Amino acid sequence: RLQVMAAGYSQVTVAVPQGIDAPVGTSRYVARVIDSPNPWREQPAFRLFLQRASTQHDVLWPVSEAAIFATAACRRELSAMRLLIPSDAALRYTLSKYHATQAAQSVGMAVPPTVFVSDGAWPDDLSPLVESLSVLGYPLLLKHDNYLLPSGQYVRGRTEQVDSPLQANALLTELREVGARVIAQRPIPGHGAGVFLLRHRGKTLLHFAHERLHEVPYTGGVSSLRVSCHDEALVAQSERLLAQIDYQGVAMCEFRKTASGEALFLEVNGRLWGSLALALHCGVDFPRTLLLAMQGMPVPAQADYPDGLRCR
Repeated sequence: RLQVMAAGYSQVTVAVPQGIDAPVGTSRYVARVIDSPNPWREQPAFRLFLQRASTQHDVLWPVSEAAIFATAACRRELSAMRLLIPSDAALRYTLSKYHATQAAQSVGMAVPPTVFVSDGAWPDDLSPLVESLSVLGYPLLLKHDNYLLPSGQYVRGRTEQVDSPLQANALLTELREVGARVIAQRPIPGHGAGVFLLRHRGKTLLHFAHERLHEVPYTGGVSSLRVSCHDEALVAQSERLLAQIDYQGVAMCEFRKTASGEALFLEVNGRLWGSLALALHCGVDFPRTLLLAMQGMPVPAQADYPDGLRCR
């Protein structure tokens, strides 16, 4: 939000789900904070909220995957606003580890040992699927994509460790009921790494790399302490993947680095990421640059950034 102001937007409105006491409410850079339905819990209500707000604002930048999913479903109704989200074709990959992992393999990127369990079409008999997991050994990780329930709840994708075929069968039975897409992967000891990219009209305008020093949980999860670095090989791989799926906008490609230094692809986040502050502290301003590019305004060339800068 700070960078939106720097780009010349004097009236920044932030929508916060009802009942959440968000720190952004005290920001001097925000003109006002308004309550919204929670897009994770109330997709239909949130979509109506967006449509009502569309007559009062010029630009909409949804941050969470649930808000992006709702915005994409209302593209036609929100045509009066500039929507800062990926195309529907790109969302196929940014909202799905299943499809993103397949795309990464198609461009020659290394991924953890993987079994593609289900694309959402499930058989009555799960035994062959459970048996197919034996190639990975146990314990293994079952990863399911986000999915929408008839109630309007948009369920966040999760990664769960299973220690036996019995546990795998129980979890797959649950996921079959909701028609989720699922992959299984072997756990990879190591630490997280990420490449941030801004692509516009087929060109990379900004790039940035970091490695994670602390994660929550420590076995792999959300970054809580990270450090800036240069990793030309990972940047090149990430550019190749995003070019393959014709991605436009901001994205983070996430990797797991082993003790030997091998980087294995995990997912693409097609949204602003939790570790954005590190890039901003390094002088790489993704939000402002995307706003300029989307308005057809001149975009300054990226300057180099320092290695070794840490940010919580």
